[in-house]
Amino acid sequence: KGLRVRLLLITNPNNPLGTIYPPELMKSAIDWARSRNMHTIVDEIYALSTHDDNDGGFESVLRTLNNDLGNDVHHVWALSKDFGASGLRIGTLYSKNQRLLSSIANLNIFSGVSHPMQMIVSEMLTDDHFIYGFLENSRQRIRYSYELCIARLDEMVIPYIPAVRVSHSFVF
Repeated sequence: KGLRVRLLLITNPNNPLGTIYPPELMKSAIDWARSRNMHTIVDEIYALSTHDDNDGGFESVLRTLNNDLGNDVHHVWALSKDFGASGLRIGTLYSKNQRLLSSIANLNIFSGVSHPMQMIVSEMLTDDHFIYGFLENSRQRIRYSYELCIARLDEMVIPYIPAVRVSHSFVF
């Protein structure tokens, strides 16, 4: 009581069930936050890990807003989920809010990515052939693991909540 909510955090695709929010819903949520003078952080850490051909198509908020984030929408992404590289601790914050960017500028002193790792990741992310091949292989493996898991649960008559639209491998 008495606390003022200052931001909306949206993970798209959602964790844990992999719900992919359509662009219209994302825009509506951001408009809702803006009408209340709230910032929106959009976490797209699972953006490249969808594996359902009928998932309706994930669309990044960057495309939805035509890269016009304003001062109040901030985008985060990392290598950890899509590339299975959580140990590297490499991610991005994309924002047009100069005050935010200035306030975190000095954090690199404590959590900077080493130069050799920056070079490796830069080479990797600019190699389209590698990226498309890696992600396609990863999606196939995620789909196979998911289908194997739910088939075994079905065989053992163990109830579970399936991933929504099979865009993730989580099963509860």
